[in-house]
Amino acid sequence: MTLVSSGKYAIYNGYLPGNKHQSRLTRPIEEVYNEVAEDDLKIPERRRYLVLEVGGSLEADGEECDFQIPPIKYVFKGKK
Repeated sequence: MTLVSSGKYAIYNGYLPGNKHQSRLTRPIEEVYNEVAEDDLKIPERRRYLVLEVGGSLEADGEECDFQIPPIKYVFKGKK
């Protein structure tokens, strides 16, 4: 996995120089999203999920191939 985003916001981008987003890997996704989102697009208090887009690359038969998986509905742990 090299890219995880929600809407127009990158939660994690493995292509950034210096591994800039590495510290985000240990934090809750909703926390990172609210940190990077504009004020009017932060997660509303009552919402319990984000829709994530995930992509990456893999090597098959000596060639590198990019991929994207279908959107994921990520439900926040512990929210009721």
